[in-house]
Amino acid sequence: MTREEVSRALHRALAQHGALAVQSPSQADLVVIPSSTPLLDAFGKLIGRNFIDESNWQPSLGDLVKIGSKGAPVAATAVTVSYLARRHPFSYVYTTDSLAVVASRLAQREVHRVPVVDKATGEMVALITQSALVQWVVDNKALLGDVLRHPLKDIGPLGTSPVVSVCATSPVLDAFKLMDEHKISAVGVVSQAKGDLVATVSSSDIKFFLRTKFPMTHTVMEFVQSINDQMVDIRSPLICASRNTPLGDVIGRMAKAKVHRVFLVDGKDKPVGIVSVTDVMKLLGDRK
Repeated sequence: MTREEVSRALHRALAQHGALAVQSPSQADLVVIPSSTPLLDAFGKLIGRNFIDESNWQPSLGDLVKIGSKGAPVAATAVTVSYLARRHPFSYVYTTDSLAVVASRLAQREVHRVPVVDKATGEMVALITQSALVQWVVDNKALLGDVLRHPLKDIGPLGTSPVVSVCATSPVLDAFKLMDEHKISAVGVVSQAKGDLVATVSSSDIKFFLRTKFPMTHTVMEFVQSINDQMVDIRSPLICASRNTPLGDVIGRMAKAKVHRVFLVDGKDKPVGIVSVTDVMKLLGDRK
């Protein structure tokens, strides 16, 4: 099957199920803050519910690069509601919409979660993340037919995006620079000797970086090993597949490991592509 045929089949299957079919946080766990709420009051409410604390603050990748490479201070800028809205667009669906509509929203740039709104009351009743929809696909394979059995090589161009990688012996700052320059959330780590994929560094690792004040001049592998040695739960594991791997298995590995990307490698474990959770959303939500 071609990508278009696979996408159409998946889209038709998801169109048969409503948005509320996906597991969502309970109403008690959802926090809804009116847009008229002052910014400090909004943060106060989040802190009161233990959603964030002072230790959760982290600078952007650009800030880290600026501090590490130039020793320059990070400029303090006023954070406004409009600024936050631009970074996190409010893309929602109604309770009457299908999962196909949910997938199309989650395929949009910078949209990682979608509120489900009651059309009659205007209230948010659920929240669906990309990972939650991936898990629904895994849990409901039988409803999707044989389409998930096709290998990635038959569904091109899925997973054909080039992998941005950094050498294991490079300074860890180089990994952050690459993520910042390419506007991506993770890079592959390859060995100097063979160029095979040995690890990954993602934006979630910044929390460990800041918590431990890890030296920016140390190598990428020293950074990865330091995280592994301390059994830090924020570490994103390296999950791999090949172009011969069935689509369903790739999605299953993504769900089981709770990661946002699966690296594709060749017979020598060299990175040849990457399938992101957004790629999966695009495949599920494409009407073509």
